[in-house]
Amino acid sequence: MKSYLKFLSRNKLYTAIEAVGLAVSLAFVILIGSYMLLTGIACAIGIPLAVWAARVYLERFAYRVQDYGWVFVVAVIISLAIAFGTVLWQTLKAAKTNPAIELKKE
Repeated sequence: MKSYLKFLSRNKLYTAIEAVGLAVSLAFVILIGSYMLLTGIACAIGIPLAVWAARVYLERFAYRVQDYGWVFVVAVIISLAIAFGTVLWQTLKAAKTNPAIELKKE
């Protein structure tokens, strides 16, 4: 919910940028920066915890799995792709709105 409210405030920021006459790419860069930063921080915190938990869990078994680090790399790539796609979709959605109508909502 908090990120949705943050996006609504960013949507108003984007409409103000659009009303001034700046390009869609500038708004995209502004929006993507914050979400990719949050996704990167989440991955930086989550991957060491997941590696530790997997190591502790796999110690119980007689047969050990070696070289399972690629799974975490794939998870990071998928999470970054989902974040990028979501921001792209929301930015294009905001680009289609009329700035005058969006700024009247305040």
